[in-house]
Amino acid sequence: MCDTCFETRPKEPLTTTPEAADLAGVEYRTLHSWVERGLIQPAYPSTGIGHPAQLTNRDVRLVMLLAALRRAGCGIEILERAAADPERRRLDFDGGVRLTWRWRERP
Repeated sequence: MCDTCFETRPKEPLTTTPEAADLAGVEYRTLHSWVERGLIQPAYPSTGIGHPAQLTNRDVRLVMLLAALRRAGCGIEILERAAADPERRRLDFDGGVRLTWRWRERP
C-alpha cells in the first residue's frame, strides 16, 4: 500500500474482517457472506487477496450485533432488518414483540 493511502484513513483504530470475525465469534466465511450481501459495508473494502477489508468501530459493533442475533436463532431476514438501521436499536414484530439492544464500547 502506498504512503499516501494512509492520509485518508480515519484516526480511529481499524479492525480487519478476520479480526472482527474472531471478536464476534463467527467464522470469517460468515462475515464475508454478510459483506457480500451488503449487511456490512466496510469503511475500507478489500483491495484483493491478502488485503482484508478494514472496519471502523461502528462496523465492528454491527458485526457483533449480527453475530448475537444469529446465535439467538434469528434468520437472515432479521439480520437484514437489523443491519438496515442498527442505530434504531430495536426491531418490532407482529404481536407486539420487540427486540432491543444497546451498544457497549470495546475496551
